[in-house]
Amino acid sequence: SILELLADHYQEPYPAEAVRYLDRALPQLPVSRAGRVKQRLAGLQYQIGSKDLAEGRSSAAERCFRAAVAHKPDYAAAQHDLGAALFRLGNLEEAALHFEKTLDLLPGNARAQANLDLVRKEIETRGG
Repeated sequence: SILELLADHYQEPYPAEAVRYLDRALPQLPVSRAGRVKQRLAGLQYQIGSKDLAEGRSSAAERCFRAAVAHKPDYAAAQHDLGAALFRLGNLEEAALHFEKTLDLLPGNARAQANLDLVRKEIETRGG
């Protein structure tokens, strides 16, 4: 569709623009193409969220990572980084759930395990 072509054009320099075009295109697509577009949307949302998180915009990052996992629930990196954003925002219980989901997807992942241990320790420290 024309919206997918526009998204291709904007994907690299302006991922937020690509997300807008793909979000508009998605309801119009046949099921056979919607899955591929959801994969692209998840990747773009993750890209934007990663930048937001790195620049200290944890709430914006949370929204992007939530969108990424809504489009692709088995996206381990997005699950993990959603946990990181939630941790920064003080939502420890939900952060732990996303680190656990990461470990379900990537058993033995040292980074996710270390972050889960950190969150659990913080919950314990706060008396939760």
